Amino acid sequence: MLRTMCGSLLAACVLLAAGCGKGGGTVARGTVIMNGQPLAGAVVQFVPKSDGSLGAHTVNTGPDGTFTLRTESPNTPVKPGSYVIVVNKWRTGEPGKGSMDAMKSEIPDRYRTQATTPLKAELKDGENALEPLHINTKSMQPGSSPGTQVSMR
Repeated sequence: MLRTMCGSLLAACVLLAAGCGKGGGTVARGTVIMNGQPLAGAVVQFVPKSDGSLGAHTVNTGPDGTFTLRTESPNTPVKPGSYVIVVNKWRTGEPGKGSMDAMKSEIPDRYRTQATTPLKAELKDGENALEPLHINTKSMQPGSSPGTQVSMR
């Protein structure tokens, strides 16, 4: 009987551990749009607006500009809260220059730093369908704001 109980307990622990970090919790789905087109291969970082205990989370966009942010490790869960969103995408610059000189960002500076990005999200527990994150690299009129305050649909 002790052997059966130990075996059952071990099986329950294995099933519980297998489910950790992959299901439930806070999930955010969205799309990055640059100049009206989906942005593939961008790095999207969710940085806590003020509560550092939420932790920063990073995800890449797919070929269609979409991303899904979810808990990948039980040590770094995605939690509900207020986030600012930083976006970046690097491309190779001129051949023959040093490795750092050859790297150029396709994203304007204002979207690449926590202090200046206009992109924000309020994540709730469960599924979050975010409005598209719009980035505009074209010249802007004074007082215009190409950023997006992200909300759930």
